[in-house]
Amino acid sequence: MATTSSAAGELASRRSRIGAMVIDFMLTNIVLFILTVLITFLFRDMVESVVADLGSLFFLGAHLYIVIGHVGYHVILEGLFGTTIGKKAASIRVVDESGGQISMGKSAIRNVFRFIDVLPVLPVWYVIGYLLIAVSDDEQRLGDMAANSYVVKE
Repeated sequence: MATTSSAAGELASRRSRIGAMVIDFMLTNIVLFILTVLITFLFRDMVESVVADLGSLFFLGAHLYIVIGHVGYHVILEGLFGTTIGKKAASIRVVDESGGQISMGKSAIRNVFRFIDVLPVLPVWYVIGYLLIAVSDDEQRLGDMAANSYVVKE
């Protein structure tokens, strides 16, 4: 395995990154589901009216809600703490090129590129991101390359 500068730290394994991703994905989906149920329950009449009035535009908004929830989770937690709940469970974190805490801006950059990483190739999600990690000398996905960030062991 290639290594970054000693300041960045020892790179996280692909297995730990996948484990963290699965935990984060499940957690954000559970939270978004609970929020959706609460919003629907608390504002039932308004939700029914919006769905009736907007039709398919409502579903576009629902997709944006999911995307913003997933990206926001990663941007905020990585920007504030350098890790997410899944990464913490896997004992890994995101750092900048010097091994320090990434900024909120770098976190936003690396996570906006997540959309390219998760594009489905055949019936499998996240193939692009995984392949980039596998072939990159510094085991970086596209978002890491753009933000000059690394995922390292804690």
